[in-house]
Amino acid sequence: MTDKLTSEHVAHALAVMKESIDYFPKTPLGLEIVQDSIERHVSTGEELKRLVRIACDTMHRWSLPEFLALRASVSERAYYERELKENERKLREWKKEAKLLGSGEPEPFPIAADAVKRMPDEVPSAAPAPKPVKRIPSLREAEAELTEQLTKSKRRSEEETARLLADLELQLGVKKPADTQ
Repeated sequence: MTDKLTSEHVAHALAVMKESIDYFPKTPLGLEIVQDSIERHVSTGEELKRLVRIACDTMHRWSLPEFLALRASVSERAYYERELKENERKLREWKKEAKLLGSGEPEPFPIAADAVKRMPDEVPSAAPAPKPVKRIPSLREAEAELTEQLTKSKRRSEEETARLLADLELQLGVKKPADTQ
């Protein structure tokens, strides 16, 4: 079982860390700060013991933030270990119950007929042929095609264009200097 954190646990932890970690606080004020931090963040003697052991193994120089980060990782690991033990216990109980119930086959789960899409009885022997892909013309081919379309299109002749422009100028009342002669 886990034992509640006591002042003896904290005093022992401080003494161990003071002897094994460089630059660990030695003044009463420094020790009080570390003690207060431990009492706020650690809840059991076992957790503190594990934390001190890991701190002494890994910390070469004292740093309160590093110590708190270690505490967080130790707590997380302890949490996962507790969860693993709990899951193993539940699995053992489940297996024990399964033995008591017997090894009979469970009844099939009923599925509505319209909920499942049935495969056809006869599967085609070959996959359908892919649809042909439209060929993309090269740039030269595209230019040639556009030029051909342009020549075939119904366009006005140059004379007709000049006559229409002259009519438009007369209607608008605009006269070109070349036309005033």
